[in-house]
Amino acid sequence: MKKYTQLFGWLMGVVGTVLGIIGIVQLFEDQSLVFKIAVVVSIFVLIAFSSMIITIISNKRTNNLENGFIGDKSIMIQENRKYIENMYKNKEFNDVCNIGAVFSRVFYIAAAYQSRYKIAIMVYKSADYLNRDKLCATTLLDLGWTALLLGKKKAKSFSYCGKSFDSPDDFFLKSIDYSAKINDYALVSKAHRHLHGYYLSIGNFADAEIERTLCEENIMKLPDGSDKKKILADLYYIDAETAFFKKNYAFALSKCLEADKLKKGLDDETREIRYYAQIGKIKLMQHDIDSAMTDFSKGLEVAKRLKRIDEVTKNTYGYAICLLIKGQRHEAESMVRNIEKKFGAVPLFITDEILRTEYKKKVLKHSSMIGDVN
Repeated sequence: MKKYTQLFGWLMGVVGTVLGIIGIVQLFEDQSLVFKIAVVVSIFVLIAFSSMIITIISNKRTNNLENGFIGDKSIMIQENRKYIENMYKNKEFNDVCNIGAVFSRVFYIAAAYQSRYKIAIMVYKSADYLNRDKLCATTLLDLGWTALLLGKKKAKSFSYCGKSFDSPDDFFLKSIDYSAKINDYALVSKAHRHLHGYYLSIGNFADAEIERTLCEENIMKLPDGSDKKKILADLYYIDAETAFFKKNYAFALSKCLEADKLKKGLDDETREIRYYAQIGKIKLMQHDIDSAMTDFSKGLEVAKRLKRIDEVTKNTYGYAICLLIKGQRHEAESMVRNIEKKFGAVPLFITDEILRTEYKKKVLKHSSMIGDVN
């Protein structure tokens, strides 16, 4: 795209110059040769400058895409979203389900949460129309978690078939209905895990604990195997998040390492990625700064390779806090400024948002909950 835009810009410069020369010869026949040359050069410079501006704009619009980091405003996301919207308008529901479900994951990795939310609604309605219960269940989980990250202002509520979806738990509970209908205990457990996360985010520890128990009960109904291990690792992960939220860092670290060990045995790097920031932030709160930096650094390396904007964001803030503690303020601010310019304010789950909050406190107010480690 950038290559063609540059070519077009310079081509227009050449054409414009030629036309300018012809026009000048006709308009200023009585003028001196020096005057004519001066006017031609001025026009050429003006057109060349215009083509340069076009190139700069093009570079800016495609910068995130070239670096593998994209979001709701990227051309690729917008075009693919329109493609799915057109299929939905044309009632091509089967295609909406098959293609939209794939893009839902792509949009999540790209942190294009609003686009994901919009297409997931279309996928859900299409899947329900076609009686594809499992896809309904998984899409409702996507919708609920995306709504949780976006918040009420950006994740607009909607109604469908007499059911109103106003908050994340509405999506998760409806997902359970579909999953239970087809006896998919893995999806039921995942819905309860997401409900646990939602209740944790609003400080409702009692209901969060109930959902944790229901999650485990459904996991135990699964046959032994890699799938069960993956879901068990997710259970340990939420145990670590709960303990972190309650500032029980030693227990949080033990559960996180337990989950990480299970995941590594399954060789699933796309799922392992989240443990770097989780372990790093726990060690940060335990004042083990050097070790935390190692985890955040590794997390950044893997996140960039996997194109995970959310993980890049949280690991950057964690690493920047460590730099601030070590007195490397310039390096810390440079790192954060770079990702904020590139991605903006990427929504994070509440226990990860702490990293962004603490970084900003430390920079702006020179104080934070971990300030005593200096």
